[in-house]
Amino acid sequence: MLRVGVFSDDLGGPMAAILIALGLAEGGDPVTLAAPALPADRRRSDADASSVRMVTLEEGREAERLGGRDLAESDLVVSLGLASLGDVTLTSGLDVSVVVGKGHPAASRALRAARCEPSRGTGVPWFVPFATQSVLRTEATLLQSSIPLPYCTRVLPTTLPRLDAMREDRLLGGETLEEARRTGIILAALSTTAAAMPAATRIGAGDLTRLMEARATAGERHVAARLLRLANAYERIEPLAATRVATPPRPTERRLNARRWYPARAVVSPNADRPAATWLRKPC
Repeated sequence: MLRVGVFSDDLGGPMAAILIALGLAEGGDPVTLAAPALPADRRRSDADASSVRMVTLEEGREAERLGGRDLAESDLVVSLGLASLGDVTLTSGLDVSVVVGKGHPAASRALRAARCEPSRGTGVPWFVPFATQSVLRTEATLLQSSIPLPYCTRVLPTTLPRLDAMREDRLLGGETLEEARRTGIILAALSTTAAAMPAATRIGAGDLTRLMEARATAGERHVAARLLRLANAYERIEPLAATRVATPPRPTERRLNARRWYPARAVVSPNADRPAATWLRKPC
């Protein structure tokens, strides 16, 4: 079972946690979403109870609740404040940690928390920017260097969607949006990859390819099977995404279409009848 922690100082954390939980559920696995209670007007309903089980965490007793036996029987996505990263009792039970921030101050703090420094070992979280945070995304990408630096930054190669206030309320209230399904599957696949590569400082399309083809151990077969299920779920939403050829947009449309989703490359699995997308963003 996969255990993902999402840490943030604002509503970006619950939003990202919901997206990852929905993405994991698209792969057919039972999922539990654990988070402190949201404000009454932002509280998640039971609309998705068939795929994602919601558990409310009581302040000050998060570690005790997350250690419960009932939460060990499904994938778990937990949303907590950024300060909880310092609680080893919490983080030691997670397979991968993600940090986000919807507002710029919270996102800046999340980016700093994702710095890989020699003294921190492998327990460094992965930063995911929102689509509106182009400056922070560029900074994070530049710091994700393969050459020796005093520090680098762990960044998942995707962004969280830009939602207006109405769609944000719908997502937090329990409604599954179409764009949430696509982004959720991508986040679920990247979280699975990050958990399978605890020492990695960056993730690329080649890493997903290798994990999808690995079959040497039971653990590798489990990861490969999950990634293939997520790939198939993504292609059910985006038919023929791996082979689609887009018509070049007219100049007036080019700006509007600049952030469409395209797979970076196609991966042919020995157990699949058709190519599976790697879901990495590639601009037009």
